[in-house]
Amino acid sequence: MEISSAAKVGIITMIAIIILALIVSQLGQWKGKEKGDEYYIVFDQVGGLHQGNEVRLSGVDIGKVKEITIRSDGKVQADILVTYKGIVLYTNFLYTVSSTVWGESWLEITRREGGKRILPNDRNMMVAGTSPVIFTEVMRQGKKALDDLQKAVASINDMVSDPNVKTSVKETIANFGVMSGNLKNASATLSATLENISSKISSAADNANELMIGLKRNTGLVGKDLVAFSKSIKRIAVSNEGDLRVIVKNLRRSSENLGIAMKSIKELVSKNQFSDDLLQTLDHIRKTAETVETIAKDIQSVTSDPQVKEDVKVTIHEARKTVEGAKKLIENINGPISGEPGKKKLVSVEAEVEWAQANGTSSANLNMFLLPGSPTYLKFGVDNVGHGSFANLQLGKRGKNFGGRAGVVRSNFGIGLDAFLLKDNFRFSVDAYDPRNVKVDLIGRWNLIDDFFIMGGTRDTFNNRTTVFGVGKRF
Repeated sequence: MEISSAAKVGIITMIAIIILALIVSQLGQWKGKEKGDEYYIVFDQVGGLHQGNEVRLSGVDIGKVKEITIRSDGKVQADILVTYKGIVLYTNFLYTVSSTVWGESWLEITRREGGKRILPNDRNMMVAGTSPVIFTEVMRQGKKALDDLQKAVASINDMVSDPNVKTSVKETIANFGVMSGNLKNASATLSATLENISSKISSAADNANELMIGLKRNTGLVGKDLVAFSKSIKRIAVSNEGDLRVIVKNLRRSSENLGIAMKSIKELVSKNQFSDDLLQTLDHIRKTAETVETIAKDIQSVTSDPQVKEDVKVTIHEARKTVEGAKKLIENINGPISGEPGKKKLVSVEAEVEWAQANGTSSANLNMFLLPGSPTYLKFGVDNVGHGSFANLQLGKRGKNFGGRAGVVRSNFGIGLDAFLLKDNFRFSVDAYDPRNVKVDLIGRWNLIDDFFIMGGTRDTFNNRTTVFGVGKRF
């Protein structure tokens, strides 16, 4: 039987409808079977995030929002499906709802260090999300800030327009000018005082050196006379010439005087008031005392007088004490205190020129050290000469490799720490000063030859850091 055209159209239509239904059915099944890892995030509010919105990690699409539900506690739970392979999420990541001004929203995930790995498809592991900032809230806060700003401006205008305030400001500026002038005068006075102290110390050192030279010369003459006297005593003792008792008493008195001289020199050493000539003087005293001891022993061997023997015994004892004392003082002076055995200075000076890298300006630093080779010393001088002149006046304590200072640091109260490395060829200093606005300087100095050195570091390291470098010399 022949099928009519209308029937054919109807059959084709029915077949198309059936095929379309099958296609829609399959698409629904595929949609329901979309593969990926589910994660669960809880928000206080999501601000327009909807099911199907994108999920991004560091700006890259990795999935979508599968479902959004309101929980019994009033919070909002967003279930997300991550389809991007190899993604691992952690509890410490930042989960934020982001949006554009046109209303497009998405869930943004930002990486952060630490946290615990989240197991996918585990509803017991829920992570807290960050609620978005609502535009209306921003506007409300902005309006409040503008209102507060207007009130502050009005208050400032009222204050500035007050004639009393204007007068006070003018007086304050004038006072600052007076204070600046006083500080400049104080700086000039301090510089003059330091120069005066320096000249007096140099004069005292010269007088001490002259005293030591004279003492050395006189001690040498006494030693020569005692040697000649020893020969005469031996001859007299053998031939029974003269009164040995008187001679021995004089010899005993000489030994006691040597002991007194030793005590005076010991006090000078304890106060670090000595020069290189003192070593030679001590050596002469030691040799003289040994000569006295030898003479006394010679007399003791030839006399039988009990009184003479007693005086000789005392003389030998005093001479021996003088010899031992001289030896100990020589060893003490020759001991390493400042890395230069046998040398101690009363005063040393450090002069240096430093350049600031930031602005290319240069300034000079001039500091003096009183008793620089001793465990306790005094530092005083001026930094930044020509650009403000900062005063230094510090009491220092020095150990083998480390030392500390306290007092006036660059015209402010402060402290300093020093490290002496590589056999004292490198000195690293840390200075902290100005308690109201703490500044920290980190400066290193490397010794070259002939007491020249190079320096470098930073001034005010943690605020307005300035890199400096320069050269200097010690005198």
